[in-house]
Amino acid sequence: MKTGLINQKENFLFDLDGVVLDSMHYHALAVAEACEKFKVKITKEDVLLNEGSLTFDVMKKIFERSSQTLTKETYFEIFKLHKKFFIEKYSKFVKPFDEIYEILVRLKNHNKKLALVTGSDQEIVNSDLPKNIKELFDVIITADKINFRKPHPEPYQKAVSLLKATVLDSVAIENSTTGIAAAKNAGLFCIAVTTTLPKEYLSKADLILENHIELKRYIFDGVYQL
Repeated sequence: MKTGLINQKENFLFDLDGVVLDSMHYHALAVAEACEKFKVKITKEDVLLNEGSLTFDVMKKIFERSSQTLTKETYFEIFKLHKKFFIEKYSKFVKPFDEIYEILVRLKNHNKKLALVTGSDQEIVNSDLPKNIKELFDVIITADKINFRKPHPEPYQKAVSLLKATVLDSVAIENSTTGIAAAKNAGLFCIAVTTTLPKEYLSKADLILENHIELKRYIFDGVYQL
């Protein structure tokens, strides 16, 4: 008889963009629009492959493709513009993935602890995450509450610590290469869902699922083949 993670793990740590919210396409549009202000072209793939970790060095290489030099001042201005454009123009289109609310509620009904671990700032979480979902999380870690972003393990380490948990009784759910790296660097079992990137980019996860229906079936029933 198959048993799901509901009988194996006590703490479930979810990424936000691409796992809880169907938002990555809109983040990519906002970043691209911000970069256009500096005559630099950034692709959707650039954003998705580096989700939550568009570091100065990564952005510097993207600027060099357009024969532009990136300064620290410009780097920080880009992300101010990204946040502004996203909240003002794209946030209204963002919605939770189908199945995610049911998954979270069922986990809470089984007395599981939940954490949200995101590369977005608290301001974006406040603007995008519906209250009925936000209140289900015991811990919320945002980019402005940590010293190092994903793929550094700090976001997940902090979440595990605040939950008073251990990595052995916890699982991370991610959708990006940087998120998977952060979870694995923290020593967590990591499930990836292919909401934004194909499987070949997610190979370092312990398990890759196609969608939230598979995720639900795996957590509660130990089944994930549709």
